[in-house]
Amino acid sequence: MKRKETPKKDVFFPLTQPDGMMRNTAALLVAGLALFCCCTGALEVRIRTLDDFEQFVNKGMWDLNITLEDDINFSQSGISFPLGSTDGKECAKYTGTFNGQNHTIKGINASNSDGYAGLFCSLGDAVFEDLVIDESCVFSGSKAGSLSAELRGNITVKNVVSRAKVDGQSYAGGFIAQVMVQKDT
Repeated sequence: MKRKETPKKDVFFPLTQPDGMMRNTAALLVAGLALFCCCTGALEVRIRTLDDFEQFVNKGMWDLNITLEDDINFSQSGISFPLGSTDGKECAKYTGTFNGQNHTIKGINASNSDGYAGLFCSLGDAVFEDLVIDESCVFSGSKAGSLSAELRGNITVKNVVSRAKVDGQSYAGGFIAQVMVQKDT
């Protein structure tokens, strides 16, 4: 019979990678949010519930890699969208990898008539993969897109479907409302 060990602040455990190899992964608890650090050194948060998602938002750590472990329904949420917005017009840029693992985001109603609307306020050097944003989501504002109101940098989108209603008064896009181009001087 194996003895069950009590996790400490930093815990290392084997994690099977997609290539079948076992590698060490570190897990740590930061202010109630379980973060995992894999071989790349990037911090990852695994989200199973709306409460998990709310904890991530409250930390304001916009460079974490996010992995959804289940569908998330925001219809009963008090989360203010877009994520990373300080006043509806000022944005913190999300720069992580958002892996939906083919799960669905539901029930977002992000209406901000004179501001930005999207899952995130701004993106830059971000990756979105294997995610569905369903038809119960609505994004409406001066700049509106289902993933983000604006893009400042690069983005990779793989196997992402948006069925959301998007309505932008100045800029609108299925995924991104406005791509901000930085000119070389």
